[in-house]
Amino acid sequence: MSGSGSEEVRACAQCSRAGVKLRCKDCSSVYYCDRECQKKGWKVHKPICKRIVALEKEAAGGGDEAVKQLNFLKSKEGSAAARAMFKEEFIEEICARIMANRIEKLVESRVAEVLEDLEADAGSLYGLPKSLQEMIPVPENLEQNWHEGLSKEETYVRLIDSFRLRRDDEYTFNGDICEFYGGGSPMPGFKYYLKQAKQKKVLPTWWTGEDDMKVKNTAMTHKWANLNYAVEASDIKDHYTPLDRPFETQILRMLAHVIAGPVDEC
Repeated sequence: MSGSGSEEVRACAQCSRAGVKLRCKDCSSVYYCDRECQKKGWKVHKPICKRIVALEKEAAGGGDEAVKQLNFLKSKEGSAAARAMFKEEFIEEICARIMANRIEKLVESRVAEVLEDLEADAGSLYGLPKSLQEMIPVPENLEQNWHEGLSKEETYVRLIDSFRLRRDDEYTFNGDICEFYGGGSPMPGFKYYLKQAKQKKVLPTWWTGEDDMKVKNTAMTHKWANLNYAVEASDIKDHYTPLDRPFETQILRMLAHVIAGPVDEC
């Protein structure tokens, strides 16, 4: 965050206090009273901030459409619209965390407690209704059957996608700058992820050293599941829903949870 005497005085994006001058240093589109308000409002602002930064890069390259979207997002009306747009994505994140807890065999009372906490969080951020009771079915023994019904190549793709989505979640939830956003090579991280999968005995019984080579080759050459490109939850949803796999996002997150542990502990 930064402040200067030349900045326009606006209201705090978190508490609405007037007369604040400290703004987000990344996108410069929202203002806060202090770092405490910025921290509280980060869950709401982060996806919008990320989008604005990406659009600024496109606009700098002469993208007219990017300029239009950028101007809209930075406007008062655009900010409100963006917050509404990310409601659905936030609900998906909540469901994913619930699913991760269910993998740990939480008793029914504990699941209810987690639901209550998350619903309260969602309500405080967005004023969302309590509509999270419809749970997505969780496969039993996910660590053993996550590849059930898939061909070898589809198994490779699911493993790769779980890694790609995990990296984006680490950025979204923890602010970790990974290879996809920092410009480094993603292969060392994927190799370590593969090693973790072996240690946790998550890989199929048919998996051999040859499959190690094939999955790494697939990860660099596949048209969709390619480590050269970052992926977000919305991308996963758009790609797999037409393939009659609407819950792929949740399955990928649960698989990554089994392999690498909770996102918050990364």
